[in-house]
Amino acid sequence: MSSKRMGQVVPFNRSPEAIRRSALKNARRSPADAIELTRHLARQEDRPADWLRLAQQLQAASCYEQATEVLCQLLGREDAPEDAWLELGRCMNALYEGAVSLPAPQEGMPLPMRGEKLLHRAFHALESGETALAKKRFRRCLHLPDMAPKVYHRLALHYLSHRDMKKALLYSLRAVKFQPADIPAQMLLYRLMFAAGYPRAAMAGIIRCEKDCETIPQVQSCVDTLRLFGAWKEAEAFLTRRLARTPYRAVLLRQLAEAAWHLGKRETALQAAQRLLRVDPMDTEALTLCNWHRERPETAPGFGPELRKAAFEVHRPHLMRLAVSQDEPEGFLSPESETRRALDWAFCRGLPPMQEIAAAGLICRGGEETRRYIRQVLMLPSAHPNVKTKLIDHLRRLNDPDPVRVMSQGRVLTVDCARRLTEPMKFWSLFLRRYLGRINRLNQNSDAVLFARERWQGLTHSQREDAAMRHPQEWVYAMELAFLMMTGQMAPDDMTKQDISRRTWRCIFALVRDAEGTDDAYPPPMESQETQKEG
Repeated sequence: MSSKRMGQVVPFNRSPEAIRRSALKNARRSPADAIELTRHLARQEDRPADWLRLAQQLQAASCYEQATEVLCQLLGREDAPEDAWLELGRCMNALYEGAVSLPAPQEGMPLPMRGEKLLHRAFHALESGETALAKKRFRRCLHLPDMAPKVYHRLALHYLSHRDMKKALLYSLRAVKFQPADIPAQMLLYRLMFAAGYPRAAMAGIIRCEKDCETIPQVQSCVDTLRLFGAWKEAEAFLTRRLARTPYRAVLLRQLAEAAWHLGKRETALQAAQRLLRVDPMDTEALTLCNWHRERPETAPGFGPELRKAAFEVHRPHLMRLAVSQDEPEGFLSPESETRRALDWAFCRGLPPMQEIAAAGLICRGGEETRRYIRQVLMLPSAHPNVKTKLIDHLRRLNDPDPVRVMSQGRVLTVDCARRLTEPMKFWSLFLRRYLGRINRLNQNSDAVLFARERWQGLTHSQREDAAMRHPQEWVYAMELAFLMMTGQMAPDDMTKQDISRRTWRCIFALVRDAEGTDDAYPPPMESQETQKEG
């Protein structure tokens, strides 16, 4: 049994199956209740499948840091499922990109509401120079519910794009007044205040916003504003406090390493990079920073583009060597090899040209290891769509029997990589379907099919196309009669008693002309029953 306490489902004295059914029942209606039920079940049963389901539910609720923590604990077990690595990759990608669970732009978007339409028309009138009409439409928007903050915020952005700082600051103040908890609106206001000559007030406002930041985009907006101001010390303190609450956010660890590096705190930056590698083992900047410090501790590259360029120079020789070498996949795809690290970097962090080079090195090879690695690459959101298309075509050439899952625009697609039928095989499959329907009444179906397959190989391309596409009925009938003649079930003299057209006679003649090395053993095509009647 269960009870509801303060809007939450509290399980007690229930069997695991009952809790699991209740969690599935509440998955759509109340995700929070489903998460609590699954968490209780996972702690009670301690099964990997339940922990994985809990991580998936947390990820669906945009709780990426909690999902990452659950997955890291799960992957420390010997019986961890393979899908846990895939879910961890999705969480790390969401934490790295600052993504939230939103539908794709082409799917699930609501129709424009009345206020949005009116606001769009107001800006159109403003851009067209119809100031009076624009003011009238803006006033109508302000009287609609929940539209005032949007109107003022977009007006501030409009005047900022036209370099009218005074009006931009005025409308930004009004937007924050209507919606004080809107972090993007506050960050815009503080940037305008900093540009207007009020840096201390802007910095104090950003620090006050820390308690209102709950999502990744909000935190990243605050940190980006501090970086824009050059306030690396305040950014480091902000990130340190935030990471004390959520220690598994990859994007925050990366920003902390950058802030500490700019402040000259190399040890703090290296510690942040090492923490980041425990969350995301393939982070390019963290790997390059640790390798650079280990090999050349006396020099220090600039964080950002210079560090990414250094990573590019480190991995590029291995990728170029892979494209021209003949190494076996078991060697260069082992996790300890430098080539494997270069491939992982190219598909996870590299630009499309580097991914093309890495894909070229994989396309010229086969084997089970190559297939397995290509399947992993296809599930990476960071891999370029053109590269994924080439890898899928390579799997088709390898005749991969199992369908593969491909990550595309936030969705998982299933693609069949089985080898497509060539044109002769396509013709044979069309002909065989009709032929089996014709010979169902015969007792020797298997012998008839083997005979048809043997005779089919002796036909020309045009004859196969004619049998499959243009005149299938005549060829099917001819194949049946030829089988009966060749197996002795019908004498050649009995052929003249059948109502056979000239085209069917030609088909029979093409099928049996090489069977016994002579063309005179059977009646010619012109000696059909119709011809005899005419005579």
